[in-house]
Amino acid sequence: MDTQFEEMRQQMETLKKKLEKQEIVNEHFIRKSMKKSISSINNRYLWLIVLALLMIPYGYYVFVIMMGYSLTFWVATTVFMLICCGYTYWNGKDIRDNQLMGDNLIEVRQKVATAKKRDSDWLMYGIPMLVAWLAFFAYEVYAKGGKEEMMPLLLGGGLGVIIGGTIGLWLHFKTQRNYQDVLDQIEELTL
Repeated sequence: MDTQFEEMRQQMETLKKKLEKQEIVNEHFIRKSMKKSISSINNRYLWLIVLALLMIPYGYYVFVIMMGYSLTFWVATTVFMLICCGYTYWNGKDIRDNQLMGDNLIEVRQKVATAKKRDSDWLMYGIPMLVAWLAFFAYEVYAKGGKEEMMPLLLGGGLGVIIGGTIGLWLHFKTQRNYQDVLDQIEELTL
């Protein structure tokens, strides 16, 4: 009886070691997947910052030099782009940490959840700023060209807003899904 008990105990010990190895491997793959999602978000943020910064000189060329709009409009556009850059940079500060996925999962979850909420909150600030910028754009178009020039430019601008808004919302929701994927994976590991 003692030998059977000892044999069962050894089998249980072997099974326990195998399960621990499986959990370690599983956690490794989940952390790798989380790192990939975070990397995707960071790359997206980097591209958005680069595009917003490139809009500053491009905006000057198009709005001031080509179209003859006021310098004030370009300055407002520049401020808008800088705010977008700053907020995007600030929001990604916690998830840019290369050691993030090596941290305690509770801390990682908190950082990711905070970044996800800030990313979602951006719409509350970004959309009203965009509406104000569009109103300023309409004013500039009217002031520069009157009613004759206003309709074609506003139609073109409106089309640009629809296309840009669609792309922007698609990127926003994709980023939110990436954040949620990471949170779900952390939840899976901590249960």
